[in-house]
Amino acid sequence: MILRTIVSAALLIASTVASADQVEASARTDDAESSAYILSVDSNSPGIEHLNSGDYDAAITAAGTTAQHSQILSAHLVMCAAHIRKASIVAAQYVCDMAIELAQQPITTSRNPHGHKNREGLAMAYSNRGVLRAVSGDSAGANADFERALQQNRRTDVAIHNKRINQTAARVARNNP
Repeated sequence: MILRTIVSAALLIASTVASADQVEASARTDDAESSAYILSVDSNSPGIEHLNSGDYDAAITAAGTTAQHSQILSAHLVMCAAHIRKASIVAAQYVCDMAIELAQQPITTSRNPHGHKNREGLAMAYSNRGVLRAVSGDSAGANADFERALQQNRRTDVAIHNKRINQTAARVARNNP
């Protein structure tokens, strides 16, 4: 595939520190097809240490056994990223979709008893699913997910970056049939 020879940067996992604008890049791979895209996870997610060390099975296990309700979305983001890194496309699709569903659930607080969406988490989940779609060859679906991520958080550098990489790869593919 032409993308394997053109895209040479590494797939990164971005850990959000305090906001979507503060990104710490880590965990690289040599998979050229998925290279240059950034996956988003919360820096306090269960399993993050395994994900960063490249032990994707341990990351999935650690994230999958979290019992804390407050970390369920973060755990799904880790599992989504780990399955993408393992190229477990069917499992990644399921977990990434679940992360989106979880992020759409209203969060109730004392200030907002009626609940609100986790917009930052939803942006991360859409961006990750966009990466999955991009590396699976669904450029249009990937672009739609990156747009959805940007609708949730216009300042997310990760979604902006991923969208640009996806558009460049699609343009190159069109020009080199």
